[in-house]
Amino acid sequence: MSGMIVKIDKPDYATRLLILRSKAASFDVHFPEEVLEFIAERFEDNVREVESTLTTLSACAKFNEKNIDIHLASDVLGEFFLAEGKIVKINEIEAAILSYFNISRNELHSSKKIKSISFPRQICMYLIKTLLN
Repeated sequence: MSGMIVKIDKPDYATRLLILRSKAASFDVHFPEEVLEFIAERFEDNVREVESTLTTLSACAKFNEKNIDIHLASDVLGEFFLAEGKIVKINEIEAAILSYFNISRNELHSSKKIKSISFPRQICMYLIKTLLN
């Protein structure tokens, strides 16, 4: 049996934007076009990264009861994704979560199950798993 070998290149900006629009439609929050463009400009390598940004942004918007805008996108995603080629470390992810959600390191590492502590912990674990694989 034989098969075809196909080289798959990184998606270009227009393709990333189309993917973002398609994925954004499946969320129950509104993603303004400028936010989708902001994300598409900054993620060039991996479609999964592009998709995970929507999930992270949606979760943060719901938790904080905010509308998604360019400022929220920049705040939430900036710590992790804006520096091209930068290797993110666990303590940097934790510091961003602690700062954004205004909780202490002890609270983040505790076993408390209240939403204001468990949600940031879940976001932190997700980002560590996703970014550091």
